[in-house]
Amino acid sequence: MSDPVFVKQTGATTCGQCVIAMLMDIGEQEAITLIGHDGITSDEEIWQAAGTASPILDGKPPKGVVAVQKHRDPKGEREHWTLWWKHKTLDPANIGKRLWPVSKYFIVDWAE
Repeated sequence: MSDPVFVKQTGATTCGQCVIAMLMDIGEQEAITLIGHDGITSDEEIWQAAGTASPILDGKPPKGVVAVQKHRDPKGEREHWTLWWKHKTLDPANIGKRLWPVSKYFIVDWAE
């Protein structure tokens, strides 16, 4: 799996679509078409689009893997998707703020 091209989200609710775009090396609009909408994405929609059989796990992924992460607002009101790329988080919102804690993730690739 080659390094992803960073995709910055252009909509308020397209973080999941942008994570899929980075994984599949496609643009945000193509990912929106693949998911079927530009709104909030469910675990199942992201999991299916990523084409992985990895179970959804609690906590933060280990180093050395590629994983899709779901961050949850501590108040439980909002969620946000990011891509864990081997040793760092790629945040499609790219707002420079501290991210909420990772609530769950699933592994896409075990390659170092």
